[in-house]
Amino acid sequence: MSYRKWASVCAESNPNQKVGIRESSMNSLEFGKIRVLRIVTRMNVGGPALQIFGISTHLNTNQFNQLLVTGYCDENEIDFFDLHETSIAVLRIPAFGRSVGFLSDLRAFIAIWKIIRRFKPHIIHTHTAKAGVLGRAASMITFSRHKRVHTFHGHLLHGYFSSFVTKMVILVERFFAKHTDILISVGRRVRDDLLKVRIGEESKFRIVPPGLELQPSITRNEARMKLGLREDAVYFAWIGRLVAIKDPLRLISIAEICKKSDLPIRFCVAGDGPFFKELSKAALEDGLPIDFLGWQPDIENVLVASDVVILTSINEGTPLSLIQAQMAGKPVIATNVGSVSEVVQNQVSGYVGQFTDEEFAMLIEKLCKENSLRDEMGQKGHEFALRNFSVERLTNDHEEIYRELVT
Repeated sequence: MSYRKWASVCAESNPNQKVGIRESSMNSLEFGKIRVLRIVTRMNVGGPALQIFGISTHLNTNQFNQLLVTGYCDENEIDFFDLHETSIAVLRIPAFGRSVGFLSDLRAFIAIWKIIRRFKPHIIHTHTAKAGVLGRAASMITFSRHKRVHTFHGHLLHGYFSSFVTKMVILVERFFAKHTDILISVGRRVRDDLLKVRIGEESKFRIVPPGLELQPSITRNEARMKLGLREDAVYFAWIGRLVAIKDPLRLISIAEICKKSDLPIRFCVAGDGPFFKELSKAALEDGLPIDFLGWQPDIENVLVASDVVILTSINEGTPLSLIQAQMAGKPVIATNVGSVSEVVQNQVSGYVGQFTDEEFAMLIEKLCKENSLRDEMGQKGHEFALRNFSVERLTNDHEEIYRELVT
């Protein structure tokens, strides 16, 4: 059976969605290679997609044969593969997506089960919560001999659900952790949070920080002209989806305080989401120094145009935007959540803490006035990020884990 025919059997066709994908023949598997089946719910633009793309692209093709199984993004999301070409094999399942639905999830489950039976992987590596449940559940009933790996890019323990739903999530994750060979956490804080609620055992966890590479970008002046930003302002960039867990509404209070200082402080918001209209309306009504850039396909341009990057999140895994900021030589001001303190060196490459709005504004004003401090922190952050968060290191870490499991 050809790959395309086999794919049509595994994944239901949907005339309203783009089906099919960047593919490679299933019959081209070479003897002796480690087969890795990677499963993620959707490849929306963000941290998990960037990490999966980096690993899959750089994995040693002489030793590994891989297939990525994923679904489709919601209408208000940007699909990573609409922006990035790739030579890796990718199989789409139309029923697979962010929303929870019994029938669609059942169809996705059956499709994943069929893919596992056909691909016969040595390793099944799941990413994100829903893919972790469906992928590991399907692998358990194939009764084939393979190893299971799951990556926690963050967790759903704080700020997402009611206490009852959170308890249910914990019970489900506990169950699947018992049936997983290796649990990967993007940071120590994320791992420790999971261990506190008895998800997994410490011996099963491997800490694998993110890995990135920045593409060459345009000059600062060119970036500001392209984004419509002012030449004479000191810009503090907020980057991410405008959703509750990122707490973008704090920007209103912080900007109101900074506005009173008469310093050339401006904020630029690169992102879209449910809070976009509310935030932009409040900023316009109060005459706040905030420029809304919307979603940006080239985050490097935003970083080059900015002077400092800020993060106001209530919960995070290991935020890639802060790693990208430091790679671009920008200092950071961030709330101390998730593994932020593992990414940013407090008072070295920026400031990390549980800041009040007033304290946040005070640090913004400090970095606005002290150009030399900005440069010094930016340089230290650049060196730290290149040393610890390269895509080569990320790929090597995964290759070592895969070899450990099959030898």
